[in-house]
Amino acid sequence: MMARVYCPFCNTAFETELPPGQRTTCPRCDESFAIPTQAQEQTQTSAAVDSGDVSPQSSRKPWLIVSILSLLLVGVATALLYFRDAQQPQPIVQNEGVPAATKPPIMLAGVRLMPANTSIIAAIQPSPLLQYAKRTNKEPGALLAEMGLPASLFTTLANLGIPAEQVDHFAIGVSMNAAELPPPIYAVLLLRTELKEDSDLRKAFQATPNPDKPGRFNAELFGLGMTMTKRDGKTYLFASNDKNLDALNDRKPEGIDHLRPGVRETLGELSPASFLWIATDSEEWNKNTLLSVAATVGKQTELLKKLEGIRAIGLSLSIEPDLQLRLAVRTPDETTAKSLSQKLGEATEKDKGESDSHDAWVQLRVPFEPPQNILKQIRKVAEAK
Repeated sequence: MMARVYCPFCNTAFETELPPGQRTTCPRCDESFAIPTQAQEQTQTSAAVDSGDVSPQSSRKPWLIVSILSLLLVGVATALLYFRDAQQPQPIVQNEGVPAATKPPIMLAGVRLMPANTSIIAAIQPSPLLQYAKRTNKEPGALLAEMGLPASLFTTLANLGIPAEQVDHFAIGVSMNAAELPPPIYAVLLLRTELKEDSDLRKAFQATPNPDKPGRFNAELFGLGMTMTKRDGKTYLFASNDKNLDALNDRKPEGIDHLRPGVRETLGELSPASFLWIATDSEEWNKNTLLSVAATVGKQTELLKKLEGIRAIGLSLSIEPDLQLRLAVRTPDETTAKSLSQKLGEATEKDKGESDSHDAWVQLRVPFEPPQNILKQIRKVAEAK
């Protein structure tokens, strides 16, 4: 009988016929580990909740998402796709009638729906990148691969059974300040037009009706078990549990005043032309308890040291009209901001980077022309810090 197991090293899920107690090898990272028994899984999960420490199996996936979003704080802007295996780029059916104008981050309904306790928000708008790919005569998947980003970004959208340009935007948020373990996770998928039939989309999310909650589904998003509902004809909501889905569904997309002041401030620092971005709340991130646990689980303990002196980060790719990598960093004070601005300017001088500061904020702008690798560029910035 096939059993589904999770690698404790890279969190990859796969099926095996081997019984509990025997060793198996992860097909992704080639690490070997013993298949846990049901009792071991329950013991690991119970110990994690009781101690506040999170370890493999049922608790690992939510914490791995938090770890990935934590890494985004220092630049891994595409790690939200970590849970999807890389696929070969697939042609995208273009729809000439769909406009590709980028909406400013604060205007996205997915952002406005995020609950008040959300401390990290990330989003993507596919249409601007589709337009850029068409202008440069490249397939979107191939363009992403040139940039060092997962081509699965668009093949994942294609797997939803709808053209990528039909997606207005996708937003995901995490509350790193909540008392819940694991922390609340929220996601919003907004389509441009209502689907006549969404069975293929629900199938892509492995959505099955919840018999106890009419209108709700048990679904899977990036390998993580979520609760899903259809808010209206174009909006699909996801959350880590029913209570968090209620918080998401009860919101009205009427502005961002309900969001934490630090999140609103960081959103204001992003370029209005950003189509792929992340924004964080303002706090001493190197002292955040949940982030410390996430860094440990993700084997990224050096992350906390890198975040010393960082209060907030906004990272984005924008088209203005050419691709541009932008980084906004909030420091403790104006003096620190000026010093960091100088370091970042020197580190990106060869790449024609421009850096300046205002108040406690630093703004870095770097022209980005594929086949430049975005992750290498971000690492260079992180080392300068």
